[in-house]
Amino acid sequence: MLSPALKAKIASLAPEPFRQNADEVKALLNALAVNENSCFAQFYLNYVGAFVAPNQAVELLEITDIVRPNIMEMTEYFSEHYGLPPRCVALSDDDFGVLWLYHLDRDWVAEINLDGVERLDDLADEPFAQAACLRKWHSFAAFLHEFFQAKAA
Repeated sequence: MLSPALKAKIASLAPEPFRQNADEVKALLNALAVNENSCFAQFYLNYVGAFVAPNQAVELLEITDIVRPNIMEMTEYFSEHYGLPPRCVALSDDDFGVLWLYHLDRDWVAEINLDGVERLDDLADEPFAQAACLRKWHSFAAFLHEFFQAKAA
């Protein structure tokens, strides 16, 4: 779940962050077999992106196709071109050589340096031990907390 402090932070930073098309998000979450009570699901059921990261151009993508690129589109792209690990989704595009990768079941987020990476499917079990991993978060909530704390700074 999203903490009240994180909810307040998101509301204060984004001009119109509140979701209007929750039914569309629910359908996507069901297609991904994501528990609607998870932090990932609650974030996208309540807030619309994309969100821009501080001090860099990497965006936290929107899940629906109201914005392009989006999570579903980039997940398909990375699956086709890099062999995305099962149950992982792309939270960012690859415009700057960096990918934020989220594991739907294990609830970790990894920041991957795509320079020289040909395949991502070997990252599924031990993503943080790989040389390509720049940063790691033990949960989507931890990732969001750092993302929005840094954005506010």
